Amino acid sequence: ITRGAEIESRGTVDNPIVMSCAAAEGARAPGCWGGLALLGEAVINRGIGTCGEGTNPFVPCEDNLEGLPATDPRSLFGGEDDGSSCGTVEYTRIEFAGNEISQDNELNGLTVGGCGSGTTLDFIQVHLGLDDGVEFFGGTSNISHVIVDGMGDDGIDWDQGYTGTVSKFISHHYAGRTDDPRGIEADNFGTETSITPRSAPTVEFGTVVANTGASHDQGIVLRRGTWGNLTGIVVFNFDTNSGIDIRDDGWDGADGGWPNELSVTMSCFDSNDPNFPVDDNDEST
Repeated sequence: ITRGAEIESRGTVDNPIVMSCAAAEGARAPGCWGGLALLGEAVINRGIGTCGEGTNPFVPCEDNLEGLPATDPRSLFGGEDDGSSCGTVEYTRIEFAGNEISQDNELNGLTVGGCGSGTTLDFIQVHLGLDDGVEFFGGTSNISHVIVDGMGDDGIDWDQGYTGTVSKFISHHYAGRTDDPRGIEADNFGTETSITPRSAPTVEFGTVVANTGASHDQGIVLRRGTWGNLTGIVVFNFDTNSGIDIRDDGWDGADGGWPNELSVTMSCFDSNDPNFPVDDNDEST
């Protein structure tokens, strides 16, 4: 759904909309189609060329969606309107997404690129995707009542200055297919970790769980300068890795991070190995 357009995917509790591939039921498998990508006009913190903070005159950042050619204008997202809308997706299941367009270049089940707070994302399931379940690239959109299960990589992922709210969610790992499948993987921006606006979402009332012995990495990784306030989170059964790992810069109080702009409160970590690693700000741990 390109910039300037809006999707209206309004199912009901008794008659949800199902987005899947064209294969017959029983023959569908992860990666048999691309996925749902919403591209909007809200602020992102990094993109093509010189943009954002420090440009005079101001140049809003825009970027290209993963999986589409950079020369395709339909792939662009980002802008200046944090209140804009990419439309409505509710009572909708997105299944078997993540088609690998080229090596290591897959689409997510639900990609939300630069969508504003006018977007409605509610009562959504992302089921058996080949790559990430839901990934936010900047913007201010919110999502609630979401289940992500059986994904090949991360359950919920954000970067590029995402500042929305993720509420009432389940991220359930069966067995990942990448080197580092996680329940939540969170970044600000990889090469410029303190760039603004900094990723700082509210993440509340969620369960992050893995199958016993499944191939997975950490339950939650907060890294590369992300901030955010996590509360009411349960992380359970990441029995081959840690429940939560806070790494790289951005978390330290000297940077304004922990506990002012980055916090984890009223949450439970159980049956992970370990629940809380000793974190020496070494990105290898």
